[in-house]
Amino acid sequence: MNQIDAYLDAIRRLLPRGTRDDVVAELRDALLTAIASEETERGHRLTDAETYFATVAARVVIGGGRACYVPALDEIHIPALDRFDEASAYYSTAAHEHVHWTGHTSRPARDLTGRFGDRAYGAEDLVAELGAAYWCAQFGLEQATRKDHAA
Repeated sequence: MNQIDAYLDAIRRLLPRGTRDDVVAELRDALLTAIASEETERGHRLTDAETYFATVAARVVIGGGRACYVPALDEIHIPALDRFDEASAYYSTAAHEHVHWTGHTSRPARDLTGRFGDRAYGAEDLVAELGAAYWCAQFGLEQATRKDHAA
């Protein structure tokens, strides 16, 4: 017996006999629909977000185990979408790295020389977090949060 069946069986026992089958059938349908919707969202590319990032035209390298912006190469590195638990975390991370990308010397030229733990790095990471938060709000996505950010 899977978890859904166990859950529905527990509910079935609490319901009056005349309504059990109908109520449990409705709950089963609702649960399966919700699960299918969640599975579709996971790994689903959001067309508007993809269009936005394509328009920006930053050089993005997909793959690897961590997201970062490399100023010397003017490249954004980001793991593949399927490495994230939620599509929104992928796009939030992409937005964060794109904000770092805007600080390159050929653009606004923010100080990108800092090392993790120093003020310049913390300030730049805060700029990237705020930019990603605004971007996520614009696209109606939940922002990915991590405890190891310098911001």
